[in-house]
This record gives sequence, structure tokens and C-alpha cells, in this order.
Amino acid sequence: TSSTEETSSTEETSSTEETTAPEASVVDEIKLTVDSLGLPSQSYTSSTATVDGVTFEFIQLGNYGDGLQMRDKNGNTTTLWNVTEFDRPIARIELVYSGTKDVTYANADAVIFTFGNAMGEATYTTKLSTEAGVKTYTITPDAETYTFFKLEHDLGYTFYWASITIVFADEAEGGEDVTVPEETSSTEETSSTEE
Repeated sequence: TSSTEETSSTEETSSTEETTAPEASVVDEIKLTVDSLGLPSQSYTSSTATVDGVTFEFIQLGNYGDGLQMRDKNGNTTTLWNVTEFDRPIARIELVYSGTKDVTYANADAVIFTFGNAMGEATYTTKLSTEAGVKTYTITPDAETYTFFKLEHDLGYTFYWASITIVFADEAEGGEDVTVPEETSSTEETSSTEE
């Protein structure tokens, strides 16, 4: 009888593990840096990278020690976009300028942002203008419904971003609330919550 109870207990544990294992980790934001994109140093690269389960493609993105280096040179313009659809809509994109460089000029329309619900679809477009001395910028689309974005450098000289962070809306498509599990939660906590 004792061994039967142990088997039953083991089966319950397995069942609990199987129930919780498929749950995907929900992220509130994806932070793009030279490290998260795996950019090789001392070069410009055109490639793809997967960050937090999302594939990004980019053209002429550089890593020379000062962050994500963007340029427009000889017809090659730095462009970055997500290939994989985000699980939740974009609430905003936060950009932090490099800590080793300064924004010395006000640059009108320096970066073009395009938002849509399919790759390559341009539903909403806006431009980022910089201000001298300001290192943090936020781009907010006109609606929290877009699951794709594209960023295109639109300046005649180089820009350096320490990070580009895509922050997601609190609700999933269809208006359903998304529960974000705590990183420290255990399987037992998840099971007791479901009951």
C-alpha cells in the first residue's frame, strides 16, 4: 500500500510538472543591446538575432564599443525590425543614448519608427528628434495594438544607442489580462493558484 501511495504521489508530481511546463514565460519588455543581439566587435553587421524568443533582423548595425552604432553610409542605412510577432502589443519603445557619447545637437527626424500588425506593414509612422544633452527618449505609438515595429536611422552621421527597449502593453489581444508569473514562483505556488 505504501508503494502504491508513493507511485500515486509521483504521478501527481509528474502531472503538475506537465501542466506547468508548457506555460511560456511572459516578458514585460525586450532590451536590445550589443550583447543581447550578439554583435561582433569592431564591425557593422547585417544579420538576425533572437532575444527572449523573438527574432530580430538588422542591416548595418555596428559595435565599436559605444553601444548600438547606427549610420547611413554609401546607401547602407541601419535598419532594425522584429521578424517574429510579439506576444503582446507594444506600449512604447525606450531608447538610451550611449554613456560614452554625447548628444551635442538637436537632430530633427533622426530615427523613423514604423508600427503595424504584420511584418512590413506600415500602419503608423513617427519620427524621433533628439535634443542636445538629452540621452533618454520614448516613442509611443498611437495605439497599443501593434505587434511589429521597424526602426530606421535617418541621419547623415552616426548615432550610438546603449539600449533600445520594447515595452509591452498590459493586455493581450482581445482585451484579456495577461498574468505575468513572478520569477521566484514555484510549481507548488502555481498549482495552488489554479485551484
